[in-house]
Amino acid sequence: MAGIALDGVAKVYDGGVRAVDGVDLTVEDGEFVVLVGPSGCGKSTLLRMIAGLEHITEGSLRIGDRDVTNAAPRDRDIAMVFQNYALYPQMKVRDNLAFGLKLRKTPKAEREQRVNDVAQILGLEDLLDRKPGQLSGGQRQRVAMGRAMVREPAVYLMDEPLSNLDAKLRVSMRAELARLHERLRTTTIYVTHDQIEAMTLGERVVVLRDGLIQQVAPPKELYDRPANLFVAAFIGSPQMNLLEGTVDGDHVVSAGLRLPVRSGRIPSGTQRVILGIRPSDVTIAVAGDARPTLTGTVAVFEDLGAEAHAIMPVDSPRITAEAALAAAEAEADHDGTLLAGDDRAQFTARLDAHSGVTQGETLSLAIDPDRIHLFDPASGAALV
Repeated sequence: MAGIALDGVAKVYDGGVRAVDGVDLTVEDGEFVVLVGPSGCGKSTLLRMIAGLEHITEGSLRIGDRDVTNAAPRDRDIAMVFQNYALYPQMKVRDNLAFGLKLRKTPKAEREQRVNDVAQILGLEDLLDRKPGQLSGGQRQRVAMGRAMVREPAVYLMDEPLSNLDAKLRVSMRAELARLHERLRTTTIYVTHDQIEAMTLGERVVVLRDGLIQQVAPPKELYDRPANLFVAAFIGSPQMNLLEGTVDGDHVVSAGLRLPVRSGRIPSGTQRVILGIRPSDVTIAVAGDARPTLTGTVAVFEDLGAEAHAIMPVDSPRITAEAALAAAEAEADHDGTLLAGDDRAQFTARLDAHSGVTQGETLSLAIDPDRIHLFDPASGAALV
């Protein structure tokens, strides 16, 4: 096993397009790190540079104690798992698993032993004499992982390996990947656009945008302490509510809310901020609740069974900060124009499914001032 160190790594294509721009990142020996971000952010390009499939334009790369910046892929001691499985359809499972070892002229007895060991770990013993066309998607993905495992590399590189699976199978395969890493403790870099995969698998998560690292942190820290507007809006589902706010002494005022702020949190002279509130950090206000409340009419009510989402317009303009818009567009299943005829900000609350809230009713939500997030409208940086 080995750690990975990237120092100022960049990828510049013809025309000066910088797909990856000055990445500094250290992955510790045995760590599972996830690269996440919207399409076109550079995460797959970065993974391919680590693998040696893309030339590094600037900077250097070390795997273990070796500088492999210009080394051929075969000399990097890595194994890669792809999105499309990349299995040989004419070969049986056992031959697919053993193919890389055969190319390296590994003795036959050792090849067979390694194949059998990996097949047992992945539950493939009864499938060794089948061809890929006779396997389900989950079984084929296990074979693809087994082919990487059988080589016993220093580093695993995984490029969206679960994206071709259905939703239920992805959940079980995520659990399988986590269990395998706990058992093997091989250094792993995993690329995904799915924040659920990133948050459940990664010991640390690297959030990328436009080829630049936005934040590197454990999943819980990304959620609780986002470094900027982009991370705040990208991480979390439903995404964080963002409202324009003004500073009035030691309070932030927005959408009828007047929220006290701890002394020293807002730089002196600041007049405007962007206020962030997680949908999970609000509750339905009850009589006598001393916390600030936000009131609106529920325009959309989504009953998801285990929980419900109440969406209501509030008296604040829609956020126009570019970083927040980029994150919202990357995460949304629509074009970002929910309730397009209303220019007010949309506020989402995550509620108990049995709350009794219905569409069209007036809802008052209690806000905990200790759970709010504040951002600089100009730079997008968090005020902490």
